Amino acid sequence: MVTNQVATVSVRALAVAWAEMARNAHGRELAGAERLRVFLDCDESLQSFIRPEFDDVRYVSRRCDADVCVRVTPEGKAGSYHVTFVGMGTFELIEAGARLATK
Repeated sequence: MVTNQVATVSVRALAVAWAEMARNAHGRELAGAERLRVFLDCDESLQSFIRPEFDDVRYVSRRCDADVCVRVTPEGKAGSYHVTFVGMGTFELIEAGARLATK
């Protein structure tokens, strides 16, 4: 489990930063349906790995409903991925990335 926590630190940090941008955009703490809307663009096995790393977000099933699209693509060796955060709507033109190791 320690390996998982170390491997996802940069992804978790970006998720926290995006949630903070959403709070700042609204000028207050967000709750329920107002939370940052996230669309995960990856296969289901990666979704189950990544979802626990994102606190205070609301997952959406359609990309067009999201504030941020989180795209996860394989990178080189097995268990290595690049995670790209792509802003949508209010956050358009904001993009960030991090590496993720699942093994």
